[in-house]
Amino acid sequence: MGKNTNLLNDPVVVAYGVEGYHDERLESDAGEAITNALDSWEIKDWPETITINKYARMVPSPKDLEGSLVESALEWLDDTFGEPDVGYTKPTPAMLVAEKVFVAAILDEYEPWMCEQVGEETINVLEWVKANIPEWLPEGN
Repeated sequence: MGKNTNLLNDPVVVAYGVEGYHDERLESDAGEAITNALDSWEIKDWPETITINKYARMVPSPKDLEGSLVESALEWLDDTFGEPDVGYTKPTPAMLVAEKVFVAAILDEYEPWMCEQVGEETINVLEWVKANIPEWLPEGN
């Protein structure tokens, strides 16, 4: 897409969207997001500036999982193998430690799909086009 702007220098950002363009359709490349938006408008209708929203993958917290995994496993075990008239088994300290290790391993390997906005940048449209796709401009610009 020509020169990259500083929009691409953030390794955490995985998607970009031009505010106000097609419900902010997201692209993995900032230049692609800008180009798609500009290509959908007549040059005479281009705004002076556009805002590029930056998105990063949401990061689940260990707290979202800790406690629930051991409790679910113990509940299933008690329902399947436990004595019916006795309450549910309480997690032991060793089970809770093992759960923390298990949750950490899951979150180390899991790649979320959901994203959240982590920043934005306003760019001057004409300057960006001149630097990245000057062939789109009429002669003399």
